[in-house]
Amino acid sequence: MVIIRNKPYEVDPRAFWTSKQGKTMYKCLLIKEIDRRPVSNLDYSEIKKRGDATDSDDLLIRATLKAYAGAVKKTLGTGAIVLIVIGVIAAIGFFMFSGG
Repeated sequence: MVIIRNKPYEVDPRAFWTSKQGKTMYKCLLIKEIDRRPVSNLDYSEIKKRGDATDSDDLLIRATLKAYAGAVKKTLGTGAIVLIVIGVIAAIGFFMFSGG
């Protein structure tokens, strides 16, 4: 158990995350104030069994984005896309060279 702001939390040493900042390594524990257990992936097998794992979401997201990009391209047309790209490049150039 760990006490943070007068609230007890259950801690499993495997729930600690390691973060590297330069050459320094930090051990972190992510606590939700409304839950006694820290955020970790110790329940991965339960999540996988329930079917709530995000493993296959990558393919779903790519397919959705590809379909969305195709719809936007059909809607906008080539001329509009060229103008948007030129606008983005101009904005990047403006912000990079005007800051000083």
